[in-house]
Order: sequence, then C-alpha cells, then structure tokens
Amino acid sequence: MSVHPTTRAAFCLLLCSFLISGQLTDEAKKAAATWLATDCSQDDEQRLEAALLKYKAQIEPIFVEALRNGPGGNQVDAFRRAAVQRFDSIQQLIKSNNSRVTEGDRKVWEAMSRDEYINRQVDDYRLRYRSRAAAGLGVVDGEAGRTELRKVAQDASPLQSSAQAALRRLGESSVKRTYQGK
Repeated sequence: MSVHPTTRAAFCLLLCSFLISGQLTDEAKKAAATWLATDCSQDDEQRLEAALLKYKAQIEPIFVEALRNGPGGNQVDAFRRAAVQRFDSIQQLIKSNNSRVTEGDRKVWEAMSRDEYINRQVDDYRLRYRSRAAAGLGVVDGEAGRTELRKVAQDASPLQSSAQAALRRLGESSVKRTYQGK
C-alpha cells in the first residue's frame, strides 16, 4: 500500500504550516516522532506520554495523519535501507562457520529471498507506525482523533484492534460493549 503523492504533499504542507507558525515546538516534534518510530519500555512510554499530553493539541493532527497514511516516503526509504543491511548481515552470519544458528533457522533464512524479507519488514514497519499513531491518539484524546479511531475500529483492518484499544483507553463504553465479544 503506497501513500498517494497528493496525500503525502498535504501532510507535508500541514506539518510545514505548524513549523512555520511556530506552533509545533522541538519537544513536541521529538515526542511525536519518537512515539511513532519506536516501541518503548513502559518507563520510556510514560515519559513520552507526559510530553504528548503537554502538546496534545499540536500532536493530534500528526497522529491522525500517521494513522491514515503511515510513515512518509523518506522514512520508508531509510527503513528499507536498514532492512537491506540487516538481511545482508544475517546472510553473512548464516554462511559463517562460527555461527551458532540452528539448522532449522539456517534453512528458513536460506529459503527467504532478499525482496521477501525486505518487503515483509517494510510492511510490518508501516503497520507498527500506524498502530503507534492509534495508541498516541488514545493518549492525546482529541475529537478529531476519536473520530478517526472510531472509523478504524469499525473496519476489518489489521489496525482495528489498535483503534479499539485506544478508544477503550479513552473510556468509550460503547466500544467496550460492541467489540469485546469479537
């Protein structure tokens, strides 16, 4: 799934308008980017949540856009390059006589093509990024975010459970009743 160039441009314009108007502080940008890009430990996540809450009105549009469209092209390209390096390192390790890779793992890695590995990694990255956006919307608690979460919570997409969890965190009791039986 690729992001439509017009949508990507609109997101960039939105982000630039925040930057130009000075409404998005460095701390807010860093908190949003860190939240979206990483899976944090519980302590790190609590520290980030405090920053998200501090700048929630500024960060909410970023998370809404991230939930809709995932990471930008430059982020995906950087992640893809890192995945290529990881694949090459794993292949070198497998071919090494000193590696402690089990025969079963060796067969799995030898059967996997570079493109298959990279595409799977990129798809997983996009999904994690969008899932983190849903979780972030569950922290910042804005109306636009709730609206977007409700849409995703009703879809049959891989993000449905992330949106439902974010809405439950926000205390939406109708979500609890509607989706707990699934």
